[in-house]
Amino acid sequence: MPLNMNPGRRADFLKAFIDLDEEIVLPEARAFLDEGLSATKLLKLCLEGLLDIGKLYESQGYFVAGLIIADDMMRGILDMISARPELKPSDEKLGLIVVGTVEGDIHDLGKSVASMFLRAHGYEVTDLGVDVPPAVFLGKALELQPDMIGLSMLTASCFGALKRTVHLLKNEIPPEYRHPFVAVGGGVVDELILKSIKADALTGDFENTLALAGRVCAKKRPA
Repeated sequence: MPLNMNPGRRADFLKAFIDLDEEIVLPEARAFLDEGLSATKLLKLCLEGLLDIGKLYESQGYFVAGLIIADDMMRGILDMISARPELKPSDEKLGLIVVGTVEGDIHDLGKSVASMFLRAHGYEVTDLGVDVPPAVFLGKALELQPDMIGLSMLTASCFGALKRTVHLLKNEIPPEYRHPFVAVGGGVVDELILKSIKADALTGDFENTLALAGRVCAKKRPA
């Protein structure tokens, strides 16, 4: 971590991020990278801000326009780091993973960043985007027969869609098809929700997600 990233500087960056102040966030993000902060650590910091923005959206502190601004700001940061060696897609293919944000939820960036890390570490990722109906997840599971499906939800009101999606993936795939491991993640998803919807696991930070993908795909690959 760069020497100049003291707690006050970190707090100032997060405040500017949550305030959607691109004129502060983008130059400071560039400065962090120039000073030696890894892309992974910068993205973790931004994810903290995204989770707070999601909470504000949920409480109507922000509306859709705020999410659009956050999306533009974050994509500016992704443009800065996309060519960095640690995030370049790997030629190795360790497994196939399908990801998407559940129906009714338009949060995209946490899922997109996780996809970037997975691709960089050797996984083929099909991203279905946001506001994805349960039937679309099921259709892609049947079409692609992935090792794992990752469902993202950052808006608590979309719990019903998340539950319906997991139910379809667990109960409507014929025995002759590959049955994917179903992981769920997002700032509002916890162990209680996991137990309620009967998914297989929670995803956490990027390292946790990579470790989970490694365990799942290693078990599903032929010996």
